[in-house]
Amino acid sequence: MAITGRFEVKAILVLGLTLFSCVANGAASQRRSLIDRRSLTDTNAAAPSSSPSGGTVFDVTQFGAKADDKTDNALSFIKAWRAGCDSGSPAKVVIPQGTFVASPTVFQGPCKAPMTMEVQGVVKATTDISQYTSPEWISFEIIDGLTLNGKGTFDGQGAAVWKYNDCDTNKNCANLPDSLKFHRVNNADISDFTSLNSKYFHLHVVKCGNIRFHHMNITAPDESPNTDGIHISNSNAITVASSFIGTGDDCVSVGQGVTNLTVKEIICGPGHGISVGSLGKYPNEEDVSGIVVSNCTLSNTTNGVRIKTYPASMASLASSIVFQDIIMDQVKNPIIIDQNYGSKSTEPSRVKISDVHFRNIKGTSTSIVAVNLECSSAVPCEGVELQDIDLAYTGSKGSAALTATCTNAKVTAGGTQNPGACP
Repeated sequence: MAITGRFEVKAILVLGLTLFSCVANGAASQRRSLIDRRSLTDTNAAAPSSSPSGGTVFDVTQFGAKADDKTDNALSFIKAWRAGCDSGSPAKVVIPQGTFVASPTVFQGPCKAPMTMEVQGVVKATTDISQYTSPEWISFEIIDGLTLNGKGTFDGQGAAVWKYNDCDTNKNCANLPDSLKFHRVNNADISDFTSLNSKYFHLHVVKCGNIRFHHMNITAPDESPNTDGIHISNSNAITVASSFIGTGDDCVSVGQGVTNLTVKEIICGPGHGISVGSLGKYPNEEDVSGIVVSNCTLSNTTNGVRIKTYPASMASLASSIVFQDIIMDQVKNPIIIDQNYGSKSTEPSRVKISDVHFRNIKGTSTSIVAVNLECSSAVPCEGVELQDIDLAYTGSKGSAALTATCTNAKVTAGGTQNPGACP
């Protein structure tokens, strides 16, 4: 995305950002936006209350937040978080019912005890891109023990800025802000909320461990660019479960350095399917392994389950990957390995793919090629299993027969094979 003046900030704006970040948290960056230093030290907020389930409740309205659909509440949100985080006992920050607006907001630890954030209302992002000096809207950072729930909504208001996304044509584009970023968060339970119309990724998970994401409703129009439902990288022991994800890009995308990931009971569509990758875009990427995707339904997506890597990449590994018990409903390209993704380069990918299992995948395909395994000539795929694949063609070419194609792949097949296994 190329935006004229994207990061141009007047001197007074820089000063305001610097003053705020110094007081709110010395480790936080300028992305905490235009905050007056003195207001962070306001001692007139009402005393927190007790939660029936234990712990102390910090209601953001007691720290100055206003549900008027116009006031920027980033400062009030952070003040409530800091009070709870520093309280020394389990604490809950509550965003009550109503519509709250917030510019970029960082909820940072480490905290002295586990934290809960309960979002009951609607939180709407500001749409002035110049406010986003870092590419995320709401960020949770350096937290051990986090619960996020409440049946509320995070509205990224992406429709106002999607027109600025030119990443399809500009390889040096600047990304629009993610809605929710989790960075160095461990031992967390994230559930029961809606993420609506993100500017870029809905959820972005980086360097995290032992987190369960579940019962989420993630939605954006199918033409919205790069609105991945949840993108995960450099993380271990993550579960994504029991959620509806319908966006303009991958419902779930798995980047470098992910190990022991479980994706289950996801209803995906519209979107680009569930993807491992893309991998190999950057130098020195970490390996990916231990990925299990099961009991998912994909409906009217442009891809089904796939692994995608860039050509001309540096060497890395993607192994121990299972896609099983998957229903395809009017899906284009149901089963894919694409090691020539996103480029016309003739140099092969050097991401080695092995120990991959496609099992019990049933439903309908709108493309004649229902299984397409296009592996690297430099490091062919090994240990690829097709077991009980039963797909029927429902595209525009009438009674055409489905086909499977395999290039540079060592494949074993068993059970039902519709289309027939690669020769």
